[in-house]
Amino acid sequence: MAMAPRSSPTRWLLIVAMAALSAACNRRDGMNFSCQWADAAPFPLDLGSESHVQHLMDDIRVADELAIRYGDRLAGWRLIETYGVVSRHGGVKNRDAGHQARQECTAALVRTIVSTHAVTEADINRIRPRLLERGADLPITVPTIVLLVFAVRRFAGWLRNRFDASERLGWLIATLIGSLAVPLFAVVVGGAWAMVVEILRVGNEHMAHRARTESLRVNLLVILGVGIGAVWIASATAALKKPSRSILEEPAPSDD
Repeated sequence: MAMAPRSSPTRWLLIVAMAALSAACNRRDGMNFSCQWADAAPFPLDLGSESHVQHLMDDIRVADELAIRYGDRLAGWRLIETYGVVSRHGGVKNRDAGHQARQECTAALVRTIVSTHAVTEADINRIRPRLLERGADLPITVPTIVLLVFAVRRFAGWLRNRFDASERLGWLIATLIGSLAVPLFAVVVGGAWAMVVEILRVGNEHMAHRARTESLRVNLLVILGVGIGAVWIASATAALKKPSRSILEEPAPSDD
């Protein structure tokens, strides 16, 4: 017996779950709250190799996370880890002590990276800006595009049900408003989803300076532009496929 196809909400949830899992799987083992380095395997890095550069970038991310965890603990936060994600709760906060502890921990971990991988602090400072490079960032862009497609299809269906093909002015005004509202909705939700994915990646709700969603601005602007065009194309297609009500409702000729 053939299986019934999954509903659209189910497919959407599967996509979101897969994106979240792919983000969470990037975490390194051995994370702690005592500023202890999580990678004890020393070997020299060749920064002429892209794979070695990626390893150094991952080390910098780990050092940032360890320093934030350490600083939060010394600041007085009560830290609770739930499904691998650390969150801050209650306690008396000494933010100055936490900030100082974070800086000291970062400096110590940078020295550890230098000695572990035979690089210099100048190398680390040169590579650090590349943390902002996101590329396509599929765990974020794929769900956002799927949401955009879903929203455009629903909007086109609403147009078909709400307007007759002969009601050109109303159809045009609705399309103009929808071409702004629908893509903007997808982009706003995509930006919020980007924050969730980043929290899952680092395993901490305290993003601090690591809130790198601004580097996704180009991706989201592209999605916004594509969404505007998609709404107009979907609207035009719906209008062309829908016959005019005046023809459909033409009264039958009288027998008299």
